[in-house]
Amino acid sequence: MIIAEKKPIEEIIQEVKDFDRILILGCNECVTVCEAGGKKEVEVLASVLRMYFMNQGQEKTIGERTLERQCDHEYLEEIRNIIDDYDAVVSLACGVGVQFAAEKYLTMPLLPGVNTVCLGANEDRGLWTERCQACGTCVLARTGGICPVSRCAKRVLNGPCGGATNGKCEISKDTDCAWQLIIDRLKALDKMDDYEKVAPVKDWSTDRAGSLAACIHLKLLGIEPVLQMVTRDRNRVALQSDILGAASFDIPNLLCLSGDHQSFGDCAQGQNVHDLDSMQLVQTVRHMRDEGKFLGGDDIKRPPRIFVGAAANPFADPFEIRVPRLAKKIACGAEFIQTQCIYNMDKFKEWIRRAADRGLTEKTFVMAGMTPMKSVGMAKYMKNKVPGMDVPEEIIARLAGVEKKKQAEEGINICVEHIQELKEIPGVAGFHIMAIEWEEKVPEIVERSGLSPRPEI
Repeated sequence: MIIAEKKPIEEIIQEVKDFDRILILGCNECVTVCEAGGKKEVEVLASVLRMYFMNQGQEKTIGERTLERQCDHEYLEEIRNIIDDYDAVVSLACGVGVQFAAEKYLTMPLLPGVNTVCLGANEDRGLWTERCQACGTCVLARTGGICPVSRCAKRVLNGPCGGATNGKCEISKDTDCAWQLIIDRLKALDKMDDYEKVAPVKDWSTDRAGSLAACIHLKLLGIEPVLQMVTRDRNRVALQSDILGAASFDIPNLLCLSGDHQSFGDCAQGQNVHDLDSMQLVQTVRHMRDEGKFLGGDDIKRPPRIFVGAAANPFADPFEIRVPRLAKKIACGAEFIQTQCIYNMDKFKEWIRRAADRGLTEKTFVMAGMTPMKSVGMAKYMKNKVPGMDVPEEIIARLAGVEKKKQAEEGINICVEHIQELKEIPGVAGFHIMAIEWEEKVPEIVERSGLSPRPEI
């Protein structure tokens, strides 16, 4: 069953205070059973909000309705005739129900009134414990029906670890060791032979040498690197550790990314982490650098001295949020921006113009991303297969218009022409040349584009 808990009333008040007509929408399924979002909870919340706003001297209309299910089109249809009577809906359903309702009623603000916690079971009245994380590859058949993914603090699949004491988890003497429970269960089933079977790698681990190692090598060669760090593979603890590791080698630049989905790489079975997103990573680095503190509050004896950057894609949909999204990254502390590969020059110029009109190019350094095409096949692949890429047909036609053995040369010509054109565009502070598996061509591109020698700082 999906377990949810009520949001603090202060949070709900803050979300609804600007609306005059508010519908409290409950659900008769899981949230009713766990006493977070059923008919009774709808009545209580509506009463509390009425009293609060009355005491504030504000006149609000608070409506009440409880559906059989909010994750079902049939039941959501029941409010179609009344939905326009309200300015906002506070849904007491789980996150699935809130999203389903939001998709159905696109112009209506849908505000969550509960926090969805987990998939769990009722151990006692008011006591709900997690039993499943919906991981998609169930291992219960060989663990006696007890899930190590949801119940082991470390999610150890070949446990127990060395930290358990007297059947209790190392994180708390009040928490049962999941693997002790599994062992007890296997003994009861006379299946201890199953315990000795090694669980194979569960398809969510990733293994990379990583950008940090490459940056260390470059630093030792006397080259100033830009470390790329993604939030896909590590939680905030590991990310902060990597930031300190980079700082210990005096790596001066850090590009904060979310990372492509693992299905686009060579380990599609890996599970992403995304404890932080890319903007929160920017905030984290700035917090460590400027405040000299970890996210947990402890002091850093030698704060990292790192120039912090982020990425921007001027071509992704919807286009109208591309500049506001850039503004958010700058507000988070991004000091430089590296853009997606630029082929659609007109669209990029419009993006940089809008950014300049908002004064954003005065607050950060925008580095235009440039990737030379090796062939017409590469151009077609980038256009059709790479998410967020915008390759105009005229680029493909130009490459197709020369014989195959000269297409690589033509791709470099296009790249050089684009750099020379963008050098004259206000707001473009520099270039990020990404010659994919063609790094030996970077010096030629730099030289022909007039980017060498580098300006003195």
